[in-house]
Order: sequence, then C-alpha cells, then structure tokens
Amino acid sequence: IRLDIWSRVGSCLLGDCGMLYSDKSVYPLQGSVQHYAWGRVGPDSTVAQLYESSTKNTIKSSEPYAELWMGTHPKAPSRVVLPDKTTKELHVLLHEQPDLGGNCCRNGQLPYLFKVLSVNKTLSIQAHPDKTLAEHLHSVDPEHYPDPNHKPEMCIAITPFEGMCGFRMLDEIAAFISMYEELQLVVGDGAINEIRLAAASTSAEEKKNALKNCFQTLMTAEKAVIFSSIEQLKEKLLAKDKPSETENYFLRLCQQFPGDVGCLCIFLLNPVLLQPGEAMFLRSNLPHAYMSGDCVECMACSDNVVRAGCTPKFKDVNTLVEMLTYDTGTPSEQLFASHPHPVDPSHIQVFDPPVPDFKVAQIKTGASAGSIKLPEESTPSILIITLGNGILNDSHTAHPAPRGACFFIPANVSTHLESIQPITAYRAYC
Repeated sequence: IRLDIWSRVGSCLLGDCGMLYSDKSVYPLQGSVQHYAWGRVGPDSTVAQLYESSTKNTIKSSEPYAELWMGTHPKAPSRVVLPDKTTKELHVLLHEQPDLGGNCCRNGQLPYLFKVLSVNKTLSIQAHPDKTLAEHLHSVDPEHYPDPNHKPEMCIAITPFEGMCGFRMLDEIAAFISMYEELQLVVGDGAINEIRLAAASTSAEEKKNALKNCFQTLMTAEKAVIFSSIEQLKEKLLAKDKPSETENYFLRLCQQFPGDVGCLCIFLLNPVLLQPGEAMFLRSNLPHAYMSGDCVECMACSDNVVRAGCTPKFKDVNTLVEMLTYDTGTPSEQLFASHPHPVDPSHIQVFDPPVPDFKVAQIKTGASAGSIKLPEESTPSILIITLGNGILNDSHTAHPAPRGACFFIPANVSTHLESIQPITAYRAYC
C-alpha cells in the first residue's frame, strides 16, 4: 500500500500526473505566521513546528511563533498553490470562481478564520460583542472596533491548554473575597455580603446584579489601590510553602503583568485546563483569556475585541462591564462537547457551535495505514494536518500531507485521506 502511495505522490511531484486542476480540485494552502510577543518561542511553538514541517523553512530559535492564520482575512490572506506552482490569494480565487465557495462566501470572503495558536504568555482579559453591539461599537468607534461583525470563537487543545473562561460560582467568589483581605480592600466591604446573599437567592437577576457590581468595582478601582493590594497579596503568597492552584495562577499573572487588575480576575473567573482534543466555545459577551498551550482556533471573521486587563492595548472597561451576561458556572461546564459525524462516526468528531459562521471537525485516521473518505461538504473548508503524515486525494491528484500541511477544499469536493503515519487533522467549514 505504501509503495503505491509513494509512487503516485512521486509522479505528481515530478509533474507526471497528466492532470490539471478543475473547479472541483483541492488546493494546497499557504497560511501566514504571526509573531506576536506572547507566542511560544522557536521550536517550543507548535505553530513553528507545523510551519517548519510543511514548508521546510528554518525557524528562528529566538523568535516567537504565536499564530498561523488560514483564510481570507485581509490582514493576512492565505494563498493557494496552483497547478503551475504559482500562488494566488484565496479570496481572489473565490472571487474569480464563486462556485468554489458554495453559498457561504460573499465577495470572495470566507465567514470564518482558522488558526493555530501557541501561547506562552497570558492574553488579555476580554470578551467579544454580539452582532448588535458590534454594529454599535463600529459606528461610534471604528478605530478600535473596525468591523460590524460578531466574533464567537472555538478553541480546541492540541497540547494541554490553560485559560480563564466564564465567572466562577458565587459562593466560590465569596470565599475568595473572605480569604484575602487584599481583595476585600479593592471590591469593598459590602461585596462579600452582597455576593453571599445572591448565592443563596433564587433570583437570577439578583445573582447577576451582585456579580456585576463586584466585577465593576474591581475593574474600575483606583490604580494605586489595585497595585498596592496585588503587591501585598503577592508577597503573602510567595511566603507560603504550597500555594493553591488559583494562587499559583495569580503569581504567574503577577510576574507577567505586574500590578495589573487582570491579576485579580483569576479569583472571579474559572481556570480551565483543556486536554488535547477538548474544546471551549467562547460565545459573545463571555469573559475569557488564553493563558498557556497550543490550540486550534476557529472564529467568525472579525477583529472586534473588548479588553480590560492583562494587556498594553486599548482597554474599554465600561463597555466590557456592561456587555457581559454574568452567567456563572464551574470549570467543567465551560467545556464544549463534540459529536460523531454521521458519515464516519469512527474517525470524525464535529464541534458544532450555535452560530452559522463555522464548525470544526477533528479527524483521526487510526493506528494502521489506511484510507478514510472525508465527507463531501456543501461549503468550502480548510484542512490542516496537526499530527502524522499521509496523502490527501481528490479525483485528480494525490497531495502530500505531512504534519503542518494545509489545504483549501472547495464546496462539494470528494476527498480521501490516506495515512502513512497515524494522522490527526482539523477541518473548518460552515
């Protein structure tokens, strides 16, 4: 089987396939790497590993490799490889041949942006607006909110992945405020009683109002009070023999963002640890922050981020405070479950969030070499190989698919994925 695979791939690489791409062919895709300062550095970054494996380019050992972008976003549009080995921006191809995009592309633009992230340093405490709020923010402040679209996100762990997501349960927040007088100093004497009363209440409105008041007081406290409280709590915890998990998160944030109010958010937000293959869905108006690890991410194509902590970028505290839903939950409740794909439930799991912009399929070929048929989707998709090695076949060509290889699969195209080594891949579509 392997000799047959390699003979076909070798012929194609040498230009002897005797076939040309048609409108219904797979296109190898070249993504764009972003070198943000928070990214993992050099070979420690999964982004760098995927980039080096697929392109054979040498990575720089001292440079951060934060994100790999795959899609039509104007800031970093991907390019497709044509039969003559020249390249063309994906949005240009979709504009020229709109049937490749099915019914979900407009003016050559995919509704989603697909990424791989390698996080070394906590990203900002943030949330994304829903469409109504995005339209308003864009109209009044287009500099900071450059488009009118919402930005729900799906994060699927490649390696163990840490983040903050959603508010903790009220009784847990009350316990933290009671435990640390430094936190009490920031949120005020009344916060404990209000949170405790709300935790025991059956009124959802009372619960949300108490949590909003507490969070607003924290986020709008005077900088000098915040800085002093953080420093005092930090020194106290550094003197402990065995800080708790939450206390260690706090100390890490203090090291990364000294004196920043975001350090105290760990006592209000859930710490979430995703194992490889587990996911979080970051819906609109949900507070969150990525902290460490590598993941696949898919989002609606937008740049709208409302930030309020752990960042040198523009902070819009008032907007963040007003937009959040103030739902509470446990860390396990922040996980988003997949379901088996009906076409191939043995090899394909689908993460299908309640938004029309995207969904993500996880594909695993199994331990032995073999071939699986990928579902023929009615919308265009992007596929990336995150582990293993194989061949992606369409009706014309056998495409080498080593780790890091990316492909654009037009709507209604039939493909088969053959494994030389066991493969894990992710496919974004809508």
